[in-house]
Amino acid sequence: MIVAAAAGLALLPTSQRTAELWHAAVYARVQPRLTSWSSAVPVAWLDLLVVAVVIGSLAALVGRWRGAGSLGRRAAAVAGWAAGLAVSAAALYLLFMVGYVARHRSWVTLAVALGTPVILFVLFEYAFLTPLLKGPLEHWLGWY
Repeated sequence: MIVAAAAGLALLPTSQRTAELWHAAVYARVQPRLTSWSSAVPVAWLDLLVVAVVIGSLAALVGRWRGAGSLGRRAAAVAGWAAGLAVSAAALYLLFMVGYVARHRSWVTLAVALGTPVILFVLFEYAFLTPLLKGPLEHWLGWY
């Protein structure tokens, strides 16, 4: 939740004065406590977050594998999981590159990061008539 809030706040345009006030009023008071807490753990917190995401992703893969049944359906479930993971990674990569590295406005960043996977899906599914692997979102929307 905190990481999502930080990512959302990072996309908001702020003035230099606002950033300096935030640093003086909040960050300067919170930072020593956070540093002492993170120093008490022998592993970086970001590493723990990455491990948690990997474990959650593998748990989703195991759930798809067990619910699939036959070998062909299991292969399709694994391929769908991998495709969903790739699309999520691409969206996060675009969000970081457009928002943080290129410093575009937040609406541009969100439009590029979320619009690119949607446009590519529509392009391949409807323009090229190439069926892509379907996940639970397409099932919920009734697309297959």
